[in-house]
Amino acid sequence: MIKSECRHEWEKHTNFKQNLGASTYLCKKCNANMTAAEVFQLETFVDIQGSQKWMNRIALSISLLSLLVSILVAVFK
Repeated sequence: MIKSECRHEWEKHTNFKQNLGASTYLCKKCNANMTAAEVFQLETFVDIQGSQKWMNRIALSISLLSLLVSILVAVFK
């Protein structure tokens, strides 16, 4: 189970019993074991969430600025 509050630090992990080589990664902090594809998807999802926060803030500031301009235009018309 992946802990959502963990800031993962992945390292290549070799599992000799299953003969997987270095295709799995182990988190140093929460000991989660994932394949390379799953780690890539998880890291991409985290990056997308971060960029969505910034885009949301930019859109909110633009909408507030346009609201302020429309109020000023209506008042001084």
